[in-house]
Amino acid sequence: MAVPSLLYDAECWTLTKLQKQRIEVAEMKFVRSIAGYKRTSHIRNEDIRRKLGTFNLLDTICEHQRNCLMHIERMEANRIPQKMYKYKPKGKRGKGRPQKRWNDEF
Repeated sequence: MAVPSLLYDAECWTLTKLQKQRIEVAEMKFVRSIAGYKRTSHIRNEDIRRKLGTFNLLDTICEHQRNCLMHIERMEANRIPQKMYKYKPKGKRGKGRPQKRWNDEF
């Protein structure tokens, strides 16, 4: 039950190295408690996963992201997700403080 809630909208995540590390730590904390091991028992994560028959959550997140990307690439060129995926901005961004917009006055 925890895995589907963790994977919700994982397709659009951009994970940093620190976030990946935190996901890994939280996952292993949960898995170790299920297996009945403490962190001080010095058992490798792979051995615990093999014993319980579980999988790496980060690998599953990457698989979801690849599947989403392949789905977008298969779409027709006139679909909005496909247009957003292929979009390349034109011009340059201005330097310094952003200009006032017309709706900033109200």
